[in-house]
Amino acid sequence: MKNTVRRITGMLLYFDGVFLQIIEGDDDAVADLLAVIRHDRRHKDLRILMEEPVTAPHFPDWSMAFLDIGALPPEERWLVRDLALPLPTAQSDHLSHRIHRLIRSFQDMVRDNQSENPDCAR
Repeated sequence: MKNTVRRITGMLLYFDGVFLQIIEGDDDAVADLLAVIRHDRRHKDLRILMEEPVTAPHFPDWSMAFLDIGALPPEERWLVRDLALPLPTAQSDHLSHRIHRLIRSFQDMVRDNQSENPDCAR
C-alpha cells in the first residue's frame, strides 16, 4: 500500500534466499525507498545493478509485482543464478541489454499472470 501512495511500481523476485527487485518511480520516491531498504537489517549485500531514467513504467499496474523465478524461461534465469558472482559494471552495454531483456520477460509473465488471474491483487 505504501508503494501505491508513493507512486512506486516494479517487480520483486525471490529465488533461493536472494531477492531481485525492479523499482520504478519519481527519483525522490525511489531514493527514499532505497534508504529504507538499506537501513532495514533484514536486507544484506544490496547491489544496484542498473539505474536509468524511464519514460514510462514497465509495471504501471503493479505496486510491486511478485512472480516465481521458476516461471522465467531458463535462458533468462542467468541474473539470479549469477548474483553471487562478480558482475560487469552497471554501465556495461552487455549487462544493460540483458537486464532489459529480463524486464521484457517479467512484463510477459505479469501479463500472462493477469490474464490467468484477473482478480489477483496488485
